[in-house]
Amino acid sequence: MTRREEDIVTDILQRAMDVVRSELGPAMIERATLEMMIASIGALETPVRRDYAGTSPYIAARGTDFEIRKAAALAEVSRTGRVADAGNRHGISRATMYRLLGR
Repeated sequence: MTRREEDIVTDILQRAMDVVRSELGPAMIERATLEMMIASIGALETPVRRDYAGTSPYIAARGTDFEIRKAAALAEVSRTGRVADAGNRHGISRATMYRLLGR
């Protein structure tokens, strides 16, 4: 693992800066504005470290909308009977869909 991968705060902020650079590059906005946005993201490191220092924050493997997507997929299966299609449409694996239907 590289240093970047070991430090989640640095990794997340760096990814945000990379997105700003690639999506809002100099062709779209002035360079000074771009650099100001990147600096603002970088300035978040100290407050984030202060807020989470000494804690063990939980990072879920799935997004917070997973429960909503599961319910929507199950509702679609009950309407259509098509498990794979409902799972694909709502981003739920087929195996998870069958586990949910087995309950």
